[in-house]
Amino acid sequence: AMGSDAPMILIETKDFPSAYKLRGQYTVSDKKILMKVNLFKDKAIVKSFEYSGNISETNALNKKMTDDILTYLKNK
Repeated sequence: AMGSDAPMILIETKDFPSAYKLRGQYTVSDKKILMKVNLFKDKAIVKSFEYSGNISETNALNKKMTDDILTYLKNK
């Protein structure tokens, strides 16, 4: 654990004003995965991300998504 040096923390709550929230969905078809993720702030979508690849690449796609979201937030 990195404590306060952690790049991101996850808190599951419905009441956290002005926090960024992630919501997404994925579909799998013929060994292909399509992931769509929206980043919200104050109930408004501020950025959308979409990833696709072979189902065997799920971990790499998740890392890419996390990296992209962190990069976006760092550049805000």
